[in-house]
Amino acid sequence: MLDSQQIISLIRSSPIEREKAVILIASDKKLKSDILTYIRRNNGTEHDGLTIFNDSIIIFVKKVFAHQSLTLTSGVEGYLFGVARILWANKLKIDSNKSVEGLEEVYTIKSSEDTLAQLMSNERTELVKSLLSSIGLRCRQVLMYWSYGHSMKMIAESLNYASEGMVRKKKHQCLQKLKSVIKNNESLRNSLKY
Repeated sequence: MLDSQQIISLIRSSPIEREKAVILIASDKKLKSDILTYIRRNNGTEHDGLTIFNDSIIIFVKKVFAHQSLTLTSGVEGYLFGVARILWANKLKIDSNKSVEGLEEVYTIKSSEDTLAQLMSNERTELVKSLLSSIGLRCRQVLMYWSYGHSMKMIAESLNYASEGMVRKKKHQCLQKLKSVIKNNESLRNSLKY
């Protein structure tokens, strides 16, 4: 059983601690099994279940950042299972061309976040770790803060940059570095396509 406050604290601290929190959640075999079982019992495949599981984690992390006063009454597992049920119900409704209602908030996952969810799948975890390690710690930190929606000002303060402009420049350099690593490695490019 995951400690809600510990997980929330890890997510809100540094990118390294956030990564640890995501790994802790993703490695919870019971939670993963419960979500996969739910999806399979409701006309889904294992692939559907893994996608919903990963998307639930992304939504949870985004929610923790967006709502600093977030408290969980049912714990991390209960929250993630609830999110998974809503995501699956919405997918089924969309697949059957029905309108989607009943969500208090609608979470749209941008294409870059879709890519992140895809990369976070179990098969690609090692690939992503090696890719991110190839761009260096500072780049990894800047891109993680940025990918979670932090302002340039907050990133500058957290990572001790002199100004927001310096963070923007570093982010641009890091993205170029990441693109270059991917561009120069054909097998990596092919792995990221699927």
